[in-house]
Amino acid sequence: MMTRKQSYLTLHSRNSPSEQAIYTRVNISLLQINQEWDEMDATSMNRLSGVPWSQEYMDESGPDAGPQLLTVEPYHPKRPQGYMAFNVKKAVKNWQNGSPNYGLLVIAEKENNPGLALRFRSREHAEPMGPFLDVLCD
Repeated sequence: MMTRKQSYLTLHSRNSPSEQAIYTRVNISLLQINQEWDEMDATSMNRLSGVPWSQEYMDESGPDAGPQLLTVEPYHPKRPQGYMAFNVKKAVKNWQNGSPNYGLLVIAEKENNPGLALRFRSREHAEPMGPFLDVLCD
């Protein structure tokens, strides 16, 4: 039987932060999503067409996602654009043990502060810079 040594979600940052962000470090948290949702139907209020999240923008500590953090990574908004890897071994283990895979929620602390919005490339990006999952086994 193969065992998982590590599992990483890798995202490509495409930030161009304002000068207000020069000295600000934020934490990025990842949570496992617990409810089925559809990327074509999801909005701030609904996860599926006509089916609401438990609260606006998804409840991070209840039925929609979490409540257990998978990882918290420090991030400095002035870092150069490029790849960031997040340890998601707990989520991969949960999925292997039968939990449904509805994805992962990426949350940036202080995200609404001026100059601190973080952007990551999606799978629809023209260049091959979308997110990918590495599961390393022995």
